[in-house]
Amino acid sequence: SYIDTLIEFLNTAEKKCMFLNSVLNSKPAEIIEHITSTDISVESIFAPAKEFLMNLRYDVNELASGAQNIIRNEIPDIFKSKKNEFVDAIVGELDAHYTIIQDNKVKVDNQLTIYG
Repeated sequence: SYIDTLIEFLNTAEKKCMFLNSVLNSKPAEIIEHITSTDISVESIFAPAKEFLMNLRYDVNELASGAQNIIRNEIPDIFKSKKNEFVDAIVGELDAHYTIIQDNKVKVDNQLTIYG
């Protein structure tokens, strides 16, 4: 959500800077663009930062998904008996613990939202 907020800030800043395109599209700026073979515009200035944040958001989501997979699938698989498909009591305790943590996380998120 923080990354989404930063992206929204960038979008807002880009919208507020759109008036600069009239200066950047002037004849002297177009000559510089032609000589350097680069696009000089408000969009091209903000694009690298937006792309970085989009990639960061994707990487964070992948990390969270990987961590969730480890917690929900990989750790319980360690405690399974391969012969009997019996799940050790520790797995049940871990699962109950993760459920409590998830409930507490939701409560804290709600409290922070209300406080905000």
